[in-house]
Amino acid sequence: MKRYLICLILSFFSFTSIVFAAKVNKVDIDVFIDESGDAIVTEKWNIQKQKHNVFQRDFYDVQDVKISDYSVSDEKNSSYREVENKDFDARDGFVYTFTDSGYTKSLKFATIGDKNDYTLSYKVEGMIKKFTDVYGIDFYFIGPSDTQTYGSISIKIKSNVEFSATNTGYYTLGNSRLLTEISDGTISIFCSNQEEKESVRLMTIFTGIEYPNVVQVNERFQDVYNKALVGRNRLEEILSRVKLSTVIILVLVLVLIIGFIIVYRVFFKKDDYEEYHNIETSGNATIDTYEEAAYYDSVPLNGDLYKIGFISGYFKIIKSRSDLIGAILFNWLCEGNIDLGKKHGKYYIHVKDMRNFKRNLDSEFYNIWKEASNNTGTIEGTKLIRFASSHYLKLMTWFNMGFSESISDEIARNHITKTKRMNKDITVLGDAIVNYGNEIQGLKKYLLNFNQVPRKTTLNETVYQNLLVCAVLFGVGEQVGREILRKSPDNELAKKLVEFEEYRNIYKGAYEAALTPYKEQIRRLRMQNKRNRNKDYDASVEKIIDNQLHNQDVLKSTDDIMKK
Repeated sequence: MKRYLICLILSFFSFTSIVFAAKVNKVDIDVFIDESGDAIVTEKWNIQKQKHNVFQRDFYDVQDVKISDYSVSDEKNSSYREVENKDFDARDGFVYTFTDSGYTKSLKFATIGDKNDYTLSYKVEGMIKKFTDVYGIDFYFIGPSDTQTYGSISIKIKSNVEFSATNTGYYTLGNSRLLTEISDGTISIFCSNQEEKESVRLMTIFTGIEYPNVVQVNERFQDVYNKALVGRNRLEEILSRVKLSTVIILVLVLVLIIGFIIVYRVFFKKDDYEEYHNIETSGNATIDTYEEAAYYDSVPLNGDLYKIGFISGYFKIIKSRSDLIGAILFNWLCEGNIDLGKKHGKYYIHVKDMRNFKRNLDSEFYNIWKEASNNTGTIEGTKLIRFASSHYLKLMTWFNMGFSESISDEIARNHITKTKRMNKDITVLGDAIVNYGNEIQGLKKYLLNFNQVPRKTTLNETVYQNLLVCAVLFGVGEQVGREILRKSPDNELAKKLVEFEEYRNIYKGAYEAALTPYKEQIRRLRMQNKRNRNKDYDASVEKIIDNQLHNQDVLKSTDDIMKK
């Protein structure tokens, strides 16, 4: 039922964009920022022959930005003319119009559907932002689109001052395949296979570079960047583009749908699986928000990644449990147990033969990696993710064993207790666990502000390595690595971290790939449980579903049930 509702909602919002998206084969964008801070932009669009003849250059989040001197031309010297939006008729061909709705601006042009190269030129006043602490760029070079996809995108940004690793720190967001670099005084961005709703957003900070013509932003750069990492959700995107009357209708429809889902969930359905099911804090205590958290410059819990992952997952400090895999791999890379490489344009990770492990959990993950790589130790592409989807019990058992060991160890320390409530086993996280959560939140905040916060503790190589491993665990490895390199361009560990982040697609999403079929299996077991009121069977199923402390015995029990 839930899946049908989700499909209905997505269809309601997206039905106009799921079919027949226009395709731009290639986009080359050249930007020159003059001494005043204004940007002169030239875009070359290569478009192949297709049914679509209307294309659109959307300027996103530009309510305080001025776009002017815009024009459209093509390689065949067609005579383009500008028209008002109300007079724009794609059947005319060779017309363009510029619209300004406040939050977004748009340069739309019509072709006759033939293969051609098109040139869009315009001036941007406000590409440079003055935050409360620094100057920098914050600009969507490709905004999220409901109507177009792009084959490849190349962006080159120059200024009267040469950009370098010492005066410019940069972050790119949106497309997960982005590659950004600074060379010969130029910021270069490359990506391919830009899909609908993906974007290319560049955020930079400058050291010693100032411009007179800027947009004032009454926030710190880091605060704006943190919000950008979270991103605007789909509802916010829709609300920014539609009329008030439409918004009211959409909100009423959403309220009705959400109300129905809540009633359905409360009265008719039990969760199939939730990682932190029946786990709570003593007195419902919470940790400090990111903004409120005090900086913490050490790695808590003696660097135990499984405990840090368990606690930070409960308090929603990390976004994906797949990053635990990345943290383990990066730690092995620092210890010399991994090789990174690229062959025929494909990235791969090779784990060397390993014998001695500090923990059985690491040994179990090593065995999973070896099996996923057909015993070669080498995985490229999304091979681990595909393995996870077909061997989900192995991977989910390993993740849950991490939960099990973390909880059991903290129970022994009297930091976690067990209680029964309404015939359910409840795991209660005590004050010490909440304190750990605050330390972890403070550590993440410290890492994201690495160059701005003075250290209180000694920083040796081991501590430094553990800090960067935690940056991978928190999903902020690239930002942290680039921020360190901005001040210390020769830092070898930071270089290694930035390089490793290019390989994250190999493991990113492995947990989600295993979780989906795992939840489906539990759903099937529940349905079968309802049909088979056998006491022994019920007990076995509930052991799988409700016990957070999964281990190898539970895995064996699951296999036995599936055979039945």
